[in-house]
Amino acid sequence: MYWFFAALVISALSVEAETYGDWQYEVRPYLGGIVGATITGYTGSGGEVTFPNSINGVPVKQVGGGAPVFGFSHNYSVTNIIIPDNVTTIFAGAFCGCKGLTSIIIPSSVTSIGVHAFQESGLTTISISSGLNSINGRAFFRCLGLTNIIVDPANPFYSAIDGVLYDKYKTTVVACPANKIGSFAIPSSVTSIGEYAFNWCTLLTDITIPNSVTTIEANAFEMCSLANITIPNSMTQIGEYAFYGCSSLTSISLPASVTYLGESTFEGCSKLNEIYFLGDALKSSNSLNKIPANTLIYINPNAVGWSSYNLSGHPLKLILPKINSLDIDKTSNTNRKSLKFKTYSGINYTIEKSTDLKIWANQASLVGDGSEITFTDDSTNDRAFYRLMQH
Repeated sequence: MYWFFAALVISALSVEAETYGDWQYEVRPYLGGIVGATITGYTGSGGEVTFPNSINGVPVKQVGGGAPVFGFSHNYSVTNIIIPDNVTTIFAGAFCGCKGLTSIIIPSSVTSIGVHAFQESGLTTISISSGLNSINGRAFFRCLGLTNIIVDPANPFYSAIDGVLYDKYKTTVVACPANKIGSFAIPSSVTSIGEYAFNWCTLLTDITIPNSVTTIEANAFEMCSLANITIPNSMTQIGEYAFYGCSSLTSISLPASVTYLGESTFEGCSKLNEIYFLGDALKSSNSLNKIPANTLIYINPNAVGWSSYNLSGHPLKLILPKINSLDIDKTSNTNRKSLKFKTYSGINYTIEKSTDLKIWANQASLVGDGSEITFTDDSTNDRAFYRLMQH
């Protein structure tokens, strides 16, 4: 889902913003009752901006969190920001919409970066220091120019490979830069694709998900341009809005291992023609709402639970199972020929015959009931070809 970051109301503390040069700030109790200054606004001319270490003798500890303005929110004139090593927190939305901001130096003192902190900013590269221990997956939401995320190797919580942000042990994809181009293969160490991890990656044409991944979290592929994506058999859960706005996605197959599909998983997938469910009905009953009305839902004919599932009015089809083999028996003493195959309940079968592979004649039609069927042809033709059609 597309989130618009608009306002934040701070009610826990009743403080008034003060002015210090180009800065708006508030003095608040900090950890352990220590008083610190929070930068809540900036009125300067822009360009490269260096935060003050202290204001009137009070150390600057936090950035953002002002109401109704979030620090530098939607300031187009600032191009570079240098934060002093007193600061520990960059609040939610602090630099949201700063489209002129292309670089920022974050010191090792910063331990937390909030939701939408750099949303829709002009950042192309960001360096994460050794001290950061918490960063919200939406911190870089819709940063369309972001190409590279760098992490200090000494950071005990995060790491990066080829500009993509992971947790320290590379088991979770935290954030992929929106300006990453072409194909991308997720490392085999990854077990989870985090919230908003690939949001607005409109230049990625192909993403390979390894068999190690079990979870795709909410909004993970929001507004991506993927036409197809393969879900591995290791997958068990796919979060809400996981593929929101993937308008190029035409088809997707979910293996039997997937037991949970979040609400509105495919909302906004305007070209989604078909979804294949290879397993039993899923735990969520609202996962198919808000997809195109003509999207075909294919289910395994042997699966259970779909009769009571909320299909939101979408057409339901049975997946035609692949015929693994046809046993053909022609004894040496007769012209008797037989075809033996296993049927699936509810599937229509037609057996056709040809002597020249050009003209085919219907020999039998039946509706499968799950049993094994043997068709016998006692005709005198020495040579004949048979085919089994499913529909």
